[in-house]
Amino acid sequence: NLLLASIIAFCFGLLDDCLITSPFVKFIGQILVSFCFIYGAIIIHISDNMLLNYGFTILWVVGMMNSINMLDNMDGIVSSVSLVALGLALMIIFSSKNQNLTDIVLITAVIGALIGFLFYNWNPAKIYMGDTGSQFLGAFLSWVSIQYFWQFRDFNDGGVQIKQFLIPALAFIIPLIDTVTVTLRRLARGVSPFVGGRDHTTHHLAYLGIKDKNVVRIMIFIAVVSALVAFTILPILMSSEWHWSFSLATIIYYLTIFFGLQYFYEMAKHKINQAKQEEHKEMIRVEGYDEVLN
Repeated sequence: NLLLASIIAFCFGLLDDCLITSPFVKFIGQILVSFCFIYGAIIIHISDNMLLNYGFTILWVVGMMNSINMLDNMDGIVSSVSLVALGLALMIIFSSKNQNLTDIVLITAVIGALIGFLFYNWNPAKIYMGDTGSQFLGAFLSWVSIQYFWQFRDFNDGGVQIKQFLIPALAFIIPLIDTVTVTLRRLARGVSPFVGGRDHTTHHLAYLGIKDKNVVRIMIFIAVVSALVAFTILPILMSSEWHWSFSLATIIYYLTIFFGLQYFYEMAKHKINQAKQEEHKEMIRVEGYDEVLN
């Protein structure tokens, strides 16, 4: 099922790279990938209601594939962030009693491929991932997350549990925050979230004067710290000692990163608006000077 899902993701990504298909065509491919997972019993169990589980699994797979695709907006960032998430998955596997050798080999192989790719994709990039790579990577990360990030719940409680959302949110903090930021801001402007643009979190850090390489380094730092936080809370998460205060502390950490990035986003917007105003004033001054000469 993972093989079939990966092939579908790769083919739809290749189709988009070659023909520049509509977002709807890409969406169909993402739905098919999620169906492959569900058919293979690779499902996110967030409650005892299987229809809710199926729906949330589809939402997560489609969301992840779009998040990874949208984050592919600066040299080296997708590969770097994905490496951190896959590294966390290996840490979880090796810390558990039941280790699946096949999964270890698959994850290690993708890590090796990403490292080799990053060597040529680091700024200034010589090769690019494109939709072909980002769609495959999004599908693979969806599978990894369902297998190893969404499993931390108390199965004696049939309801939705906040603590189950913490590890996936921390593991993919950069793509999730970037996607939420861009989507909400584009909708507020009346622009489709599926139309590309240079309005991502990474772009706005660059607009502040930070070099692209350093922007990626900042994102890697946030991803690594978040992964370490996730791995640190794992033992408590799996024990009976978990308390709602741990969830609250993790949420506060997450919101601190989120609103911190929003603050810098707004700073960049203000800087851009100031530059536009200065440019407009300069145009008016030049036009007035031309009128005097005429």
